[in-house]
Amino acid sequence: MTRRLTVAAACLCIAVLPLAGCGGKKKGIPRADAANLIALLKDARRQAAANPPACNALATSIQALSTQVQRLPSDVDSNVKDSLTNGIGNLQNLATKQCSQTQTTTTQTTTTQTQTTPTQTTPTQTQTTPTQTTTTPTPTTPTTPTTTTPPSGGTTVPGPPTP
Repeated sequence: MTRRLTVAAACLCIAVLPLAGCGGKKKGIPRADAANLIALLKDARRQAAANPPACNALATSIQALSTQVQRLPSDVDSNVKDSLTNGIGNLQNLATKQCSQTQTTTTQTTTTQTQTTPTQTTPTQTQTTPTQTTTTPTPTTPTTPTTTTPPSGGTTVPGPPTP
């Protein structure tokens, strides 16, 4: 597509050259106007050939070409003006198509679906068995106090238990 756009700009440039200053009954494009048109067409060709095409600059160049053709002197052959206007229109259509394809990018988004499985909880039954504690009393042996009689014949004092 860029090649077609470049070729269209080049063809339009080639078409302008023979029309510049043509003699005969019908007047051609004045040399200064032809030189300006050729310079604008070369700019357009360069902008169209860029990778990616310089779309904004190309649109500006095409608009300048159109304006330049409209400003040609009124005595320039109307067939020449019509041919230039048609060529610029074709160039504009190709540029619009090429630039819209260049600027349009498709982004494909893939959505991944996640499925959550609920967790099932099974209740656990716990059985508590009470523990029985049996207390066995420890037998106690009663102790009898020993009495000690002092040799002097005094009072009796209880002493420590004997084993």
